[in-house]
Amino acid sequence: MSNKVGISLIWDGKESGQRVLITPRKLTRGDSFGSVEYKDNLIVEGDNLHVMVSLLPKYKGKVQLIYIDPPYNTGNKDFRYKDDWNDEGPGEWVGEDDGGRHTKWIKFMYPRLKMLRRFLTQDGVIFVSIDDREIYRLGLLMDEVFGPQNKIGIMVYHSKKGGGSGESNIVTEHEYILCYARKIDKCNFKKREMEEYELNLSDEKGPYRRGRELNKWGAGSRREDRKTMWFPIPGPDGVDVWPIRNDGTEGRWRWKKDNLLKAVNNGDVEFVKRDNSTYVAYEKIRTNDKRYIPYRSILTEFGTNADGTKALKEIMGSKVFDTPKPVELIKYLIQIAGIDDGIVMDVFAGSGTTGQATLQLNSEDGGNRRFILVENGNGKDNFCLTLTAERIKRVITGEWAKGKVSPIPGGFTFKRITSKVDAEAILQMQREEIIELILDTDDLEGVKELPTNKYLFGKARNGRGIALVWNGKNSGMTSKDLDFIYEEAYKSECQGTVRIYAKSTTVAPDGISFEFQKIPDKILQRLKY
Repeated sequence: MSNKVGISLIWDGKESGQRVLITPRKLTRGDSFGSVEYKDNLIVEGDNLHVMVSLLPKYKGKVQLIYIDPPYNTGNKDFRYKDDWNDEGPGEWVGEDDGGRHTKWIKFMYPRLKMLRRFLTQDGVIFVSIDDREIYRLGLLMDEVFGPQNKIGIMVYHSKKGGGSGESNIVTEHEYILCYARKIDKCNFKKREMEEYELNLSDEKGPYRRGRELNKWGAGSRREDRKTMWFPIPGPDGVDVWPIRNDGTEGRWRWKKDNLLKAVNNGDVEFVKRDNSTYVAYEKIRTNDKRYIPYRSILTEFGTNADGTKALKEIMGSKVFDTPKPVELIKYLIQIAGIDDGIVMDVFAGSGTTGQATLQLNSEDGGNRRFILVENGNGKDNFCLTLTAERIKRVITGEWAKGKVSPIPGGFTFKRITSKVDAEAILQMQREEIIELILDTDDLEGVKELPTNKYLFGKARNGRGIALVWNGKNSGMTSKDLDFIYEEAYKSECQGTVRIYAKSTTVAPDGISFEFQKIPDKILQRLKY
């Protein structure tokens, strides 16, 4: 293998899989629930690969955080596989007796990870949960898709407590969460604010608190470990103070000589006498300014999967989903990623924990995060509506199975994927269907619909109008149509260039007053994977 490539993961069908184009699907117009201001929250039922291809034109490069909890390939038929991802069928369950199940899992995950990367903003991050069955292969996949240089770290989540007496060797009580950045030099990963301590001591310079020992302790703390860090500093009454360890042996200082002598001369070192007449030197901290340290990789404080199950039962009334993650865990991930105002995406949404975590966090800290949840369900049990969306509804209304709780502000739009979208399918669509397809694919942001107009059906956040001339597959725009569109744009107080979709036009676009978008070509261009 070439040195330029380095270590990579190879599997049967990798090259051909990289060339496969997934055919996008049409999304239903959608039913909204809750306050209209939250309609940008989206729950979509369907195969997540098909859904992502269909959402990509609108959300490419716009998602700040992705969390996924994909199948762990337990061998207990926890995912379906099919060689042709454009096949309309659900695929076959992959069981423990399938000798190629690890290869199938890789082929299942690879296109999805590649697609997810395209959704992320330049400062976006992705978290992926997994256990020891696929941790090694997932790590290589993540390195290949996101680049090893963009790896933020791997967290160990304490997912289970107790039980496991039937295990033959080691009881597994943890899972992993892999974290990667789209571009690590641009991500806004937060640090943890340290607890403030009172400045409870004072000297001639003013108040201070005792900081850490300036004697190095722990590994590498002996004199022979760093001989240049064994030297005396002036202590009380002119005595020389050496870095003597607590066990009485010779140690070493934590700071270099110049820095340590400067602190002593500035009165920023406190000397505490031991019983054996040697001294321990401490840093004097004279400020209560906030200090921040990195987050730790071991997660033990955010509940277990059993807690996630208990919380879900309180909402839904029974155990309706296996091993849901606790809400507090997902809230924590969103917080440390520094996402206050952006899109949180979960394409293995399951019971909807990510949606609940997003809404609760917004309610607690005033954030303006939105979510996109995608779930297909299992075979005939497409529980995206009956579980994923239903859970979010109950969180918003406060109508839980255990009784009434405080409602949380929120809402969402529920959609399903339907038929494939190709040129002929688009040309057979009715006007309302094409408008919905344009809204799902056009890159103008924040389009407010204008349903009473004949042509101008929307106005973008930047003031630009967006229009459709359509009454069948032979539709074309004339100068008369254009004049009508200009009049509607004026009445709707649009600004800038009007974007007009039509099958053809008899008026040459000038790129200033209007731009022409040919149907179906422009829509298909935006849908290309």
